[in-house]
Amino acid sequence: MDILRKLIAKYLFIIILILPFLEFVNENYVEFDSYITLNFLLYSIAFILVIYLLLIICRTIFSSVNKDKFNLFFSITIYLQFKFYLLKMFFVDITSDYDGEIAFILIIVFTILIFKFLKRQAFKNFVNIFFLLNFLFIISSITFGFAQKKSISAFKLDNEIVFFDQEQIKKISTKKNIYFVVTDGMIPLEAYEQQYNSSTEKFRKFISSNNLSYFENSLTSYDNTNYSFTAFMHLNYIIDENDEIFLDRMKMYPNIMRPNLIKNLSLKKTLDDLGYKFVWEGGSLGNCFQYNFDLCIKDKKNYSQKLLKKYKLNSYIFDRFLTSSPIKSFYGRLKIYKFFNDKITLEFEENNSIGNLNDKLKNYNFSTKPHFFLVHHFSPHDPWIYNSDCSRRNPPREMEETYPLTGYKLAYECVLKRIQKLYYFLEKKDPEAIIVFQADHGFVSGYNLNQRIKETQKQKVFILMKLNEKCSSQDLNGKLDMVNSIRLALSCATGQKINLLEKKSYASYPRCRALRQHIKEKKLKSFFRYDKCEQKNYGKVFLASDIDKVYPIERETGSR
Repeated sequence: MDILRKLIAKYLFIIILILPFLEFVNENYVEFDSYITLNFLLYSIAFILVIYLLLIICRTIFSSVNKDKFNLFFSITIYLQFKFYLLKMFFVDITSDYDGEIAFILIIVFTILIFKFLKRQAFKNFVNIFFLLNFLFIISSITFGFAQKKSISAFKLDNEIVFFDQEQIKKISTKKNIYFVVTDGMIPLEAYEQQYNSSTEKFRKFISSNNLSYFENSLTSYDNTNYSFTAFMHLNYIIDENDEIFLDRMKMYPNIMRPNLIKNLSLKKTLDDLGYKFVWEGGSLGNCFQYNFDLCIKDKKNYSQKLLKKYKLNSYIFDRFLTSSPIKSFYGRLKIYKFFNDKITLEFEENNSIGNLNDKLKNYNFSTKPHFFLVHHFSPHDPWIYNSDCSRRNPPREMEETYPLTGYKLAYECVLKRIQKLYYFLEKKDPEAIIVFQADHGFVSGYNLNQRIKETQKQKVFILMKLNEKCSSQDLNGKLDMVNSIRLALSCATGQKINLLEKKSYASYPRCRALRQHIKEKKLKSFFRYDKCEQKNYGKVFLASDIDKVYPIERETGSR
């Protein structure tokens, strides 16, 4: 027993230091694929080494303090830094440019108070048991989570629909190029006008003067990127309200773009049968360099550097981890942060997929083969690094109340400009092409909104198309989403009868988001009532038309 106690006293601090990293993995294991895991692991190792170096320096300064006690004090202080959001819950009305520094000091004071009590053996035992049990629980939870993720499946890749049969394909003589541009998180014009009390008259004139088809009051097929893109690649709705919980991200976008998986998907098989070349222009969170090099435009310029993108690190993942601590709040004012921030910003500049495609196509030789271009433009989704004129912006801190509203507005206006630029370019380069500008989901405008309003906002999407005369004359309002938009594009590009599915719009159950809600509403007495936040249904969907059943209207008051 004495040996165990000595081991705990000596090495407990290591367990405490790695706990924040394990907790982050536990909270986000669904999102972790091999690429994210590698990135987070490498950044975590580097960060832990920095922390350990800091520990050695501090221990040298305070050499008179018992080594084991100081290690424990230091590790608990670091651990509590990642409970920053809890601190903000109790100081929700305090707004300061220096809330990170204030939190840091308060946490140190709190840790000192803990150590005052640690002189009592009973409290010391409590602290030891707390962290050990927490560690064991997190490890078990992660193990179970990944095992569950691996075993759960809601659809089969080998059960794909046939969009065109072989007899149809033999008769198809018209094969126009298709540009399918997904503007991530983009709400329709009318929703933007209402939310910001701003006019889009100039853009609407662009639409009318070019005889483009704009579809008002459009709703998404699914309210998140992974589901929407996956359904798009399947040419069908992948899960419905009757399916079991689905968490298997290995069968979702962007992982399904890998060569061994994409070949089984309806869209890829249909395009292959028609003789189309599939081109994918993605962003930092999913692109051809990472997942399927065969889908890249292999321009000769800077070819070797672009190939290295396949193996580059992505700072965004670790940046998300630091958001839960005050570190990000105050290190942003340090010069050392400039390198890290610039790296993140540059990574997201890669998400200017519209601009990237525009540049790559200037000298592109289409030859005689028809092309299908899938363009995932990660904007106006956050982080919002562009001004309305598309110049680079230094985004404010994420905790600022105005950050989502201002950032999204500027990014939205920039996207409208990029859409026009690409359209005019393609009109000269490829005037017969079918062009689709389609959002995968809408935008949540405020963190303090209740779940019902959030779900409603996420359903509304922007859809703008350049179609041929036959297709543009059809009544398609209320019928389109990513599933039906790609089916429409395929039909129009090949001169075939329009083949759409019955329109369905699904909302997904969120992970437990009670914390942020309670922070804003100060409903502290019910803070720990996780039974009220639909966590058990995470991975399931319901019909958006049933929103009032899932989130009753009375919850708009904020009560849970």
